[in-house]
Amino acid sequence: MIICPPAPGCTRCGTREPGWFTVGEVDPRPGETFTDVRDLPSTRRPGRTRQVRVQVPAWPIARLIAVCCYGCHDIALYDRDGADGFAEIPYMRPTLF
Repeated sequence: MIICPPAPGCTRCGTREPGWFTVGEVDPRPGETFTDVRDLPSTRRPGRTRQVRVQVPAWPIARLIAVCCYGCHDIALYDRDGADGFAEIPYMRPTLF
C-alpha cells in the first residue's frame, strides 16, 4: 500500500517547499475482529491442508498523516478514510497542563 500525503503547500505561510510528514496508526476497537481464511492441516488426508474461515483480532491500520511545514513549522493532521481521500482533522497542540 502506498500512502502519499496531500499536495505540498502551506495554507499559513504559502511556502511550496515539501515539508516533513509521518504516518500514524489507528487502533481497532476493543474486541473488534474480522474474517480471514487460514490453511489448516487436513484431518482426513495427511500432508494436505484445507482452508477454513476464522475470526481473528483486528490490527492497527496506518491511516493518519501529519504534515509539518518547512517554513513556519505549522502542522496539519489528515485522516485517510477509505477511497474518499484525505480529510483534515482539527486539533489543538498538546499542552502539559
